[in-house]
Amino acid sequence: MMVQVDGGEAVVVTPVDLGNRVAEAQLEKWLIENPALAGEPLLILGSQLAEFAEDKDRLDVLAVDKQGEIVLVELKVDGQFRLTDLQALAYAAGYAGMRMDHFAEILRKRLEREGHSSATVERAKEVIVDFVDVLDEFDEWQPSKRVRIKLLAPGYPKRVLQTVKWLGEVYGMPIEAIQVQLYDDGAGRYQLTFERLLPLKSDDVFDLTVKAAEERIAGASRPRRQAILKTLLENGIVEPGQKLWLHPNIFAPDEKHLFDPNNPIFGVTLDLSEGRPMFRWCRSPGSPDELLVPSAAWWSILQQLLPEKYAEPFYVPVHSRYSLEPGGPTLGEVAEQHGIW
Repeated sequence: MMVQVDGGEAVVVTPVDLGNRVAEAQLEKWLIENPALAGEPLLILGSQLAEFAEDKDRLDVLAVDKQGEIVLVELKVDGQFRLTDLQALAYAAGYAGMRMDHFAEILRKRLEREGHSSATVERAKEVIVDFVDVLDEFDEWQPSKRVRIKLLAPGYPKRVLQTVKWLGEVYGMPIEAIQVQLYDDGAGRYQLTFERLLPLKSDDVFDLTVKAAEERIAGASRPRRQAILKTLLENGIVEPGQKLWLHPNIFAPDEKHLFDPNNPIFGVTLDLSEGRPMFRWCRSPGSPDELLVPSAAWWSILQQLLPEKYAEPFYVPVHSRYSLEPGGPTLGEVAEQHGIW
């Protein structure tokens, strides 16, 4: 029984059968429109996905959390969530090895279906970067192999709950069982509640809403840090239009003599004109500015100096490769000095 206060009066609401009143498609629609119903902020990438050749069923919902981890959601509106219905377990390995560009393509298709005017892969990447707290740019995104799973149903057989608990305790699998309950107030009005049954909130080792606990299970030394440029901007330590320098620690020992703080090619300007942190850089005096992704800007600079050695671009962490002044503390060290990283 649950009591609802309405106009100063206590109204008893009673649980009713969800399956007879709500279709799975409707529950899925509500979740997509309000991802926080699953217990935390989520960015929905796609739904009803059949991504693999051997698929007979479809994954209900594919999402990403604020830390950039992949989240699979399976829904049931009846109380028959059996072990054979745990399709998400079958999909976890496949999504753990999926390329990041493919996730962007899944989101692009969703944006297109929803009629967004700019449903491109680049726009999808921007949406992901804007949502995930630990990203300054898409190419930094490296979710762990520990794909998270959320099960949503009005009830679970004991064997399913035992399996969820066993997978969490023995194997550290980030899997949650969330109970969806429908209530009737007797006047034709209904309420939905979402309550996580497992892992228990009192057991912080398996509290999946606490990222540090999950990383402790995985053996990580510390939680993922926030994206460095976003963090510095939010705390007023850097601002749009500010000049930054490539840090000399990026050079190999036999290249360090090339660093010249007076050479303008070693400087970049922080640019937010694209809606996310980018670096504006000039290749040589008189040449037009180029807008570069921060984790690859260093390559453009070194490729200008050593074109044969740096023929193929790749990405490096921004926090350790740039500074606020020539040869000064790296951006990561600056954030640590201010106690914000």
